[in-house]
Amino acid sequence: MAVYFLDNDVTLKLSAYNLFWQCMAAWGVSDAQIRVLPTAKAVFARNRAIYDQYDDRTRQQAAQIAQKSQALPLLAATPDYTRLLAIERIDPGEARLVTAALADPEALILTGDKNFLKAFAQSGLTDLLQRLAGRFVCLEQLLLALIRQDPDFDKIKKRVKNAVPCEWSIAEAFLGRTEPDSDTVSQRLQAVVEELRAATGNLLARR
Repeated sequence: MAVYFLDNDVTLKLSAYNLFWQCMAAWGVSDAQIRVLPTAKAVFARNRAIYDQYDDRTRQQAAQIAQKSQALPLLAATPDYTRLLAIERIDPGEARLVTAALADPEALILTGDKNFLKAFAQSGLTDLLQRLAGRFVCLEQLLLALIRQDPDFDKIKKRVKNAVPCEWSIAEAFLGRTEPDSDTVSQRLQAVVEELRAATGNLLARR
């Protein structure tokens, strides 16, 4: 059974939209397949930057997700982990996710951090990039999957618009002088995915 390693960004942003579990289901991810960083719950509860950006509801929901989900085991620092940490814009949590995915050929990484993906793609770590080709899923892909499967687009749109600002590409996709329909939003989100794909080679999954 495939497992899905979640970075803190994707959990927080989908919690802000109040669409976390819906997006997981739309992508075909069961509760038992979710893995989070072992520090995720503490970070959501105590990190100052998160406290300043996200409201209480979002932080509480993210912490509940982390509490409910299985945490990745603490791993000893490996040579690959050390190589990843040397790359600017890759933080210890992201390096841990990549290292764990390298050890599990069926694992995918769900991320809400485009800077991380671009940094990894441009890292020059060719051997690691080849092994993780097609094994990343970005935030926009998850929302696209939900929009295509959930007939209640108005609910999705309302939740995104009511969320605290956290991802400009998502907010922009739902903007317009007139209320955009699901096709328009899907086209905008797909354009963001393709732009990210162009910047990150073959890292993103295709569906």
